[in-house]
Amino acid sequence: YLAKYTFSSRGLLNMVMIRAEAGEQAEAEKELASLARQPRLDKKQLQELHAARFALYQRWPDKKDQSRRALEDMRRADPRSDLGRAANRYADQLEH
Repeated sequence: YLAKYTFSSRGLLNMVMIRAEAGEQAEAEKELASLARQPRLDKKQLQELHAARFALYQRWPDKKDQSRRALEDMRRADPRSDLGRAANRYADQLEH
C-alpha cells in the first residue's frame, strides 16, 4: 500500500532526469522496475511510471529503441485516458 500512496509522478520524472544527467540510467531503470512490480498502483500511476520510463529511454542512447515499448505500456494501461491517447499519437509520430 505504501507505494500507492507515496507515489509521485513528478518525483519519478525528477529522479529520471537527475540520474540520466549523471549517467546513471541503469540505476533509474532499476528503481522504475521495482516500482512497477507494486501490485497496488492504479492505472494512472502505471501510466505515469511508463511515461518516466519513456523519458529515461529518450535520454539513454543504448536503450532509445525501447522508448516505443514504454509508450505501448502506457497506452495498454488505459487506452482511453489522456495519457493513453497521447502515447498512441506519439507512437504514431515515431513511425513516420
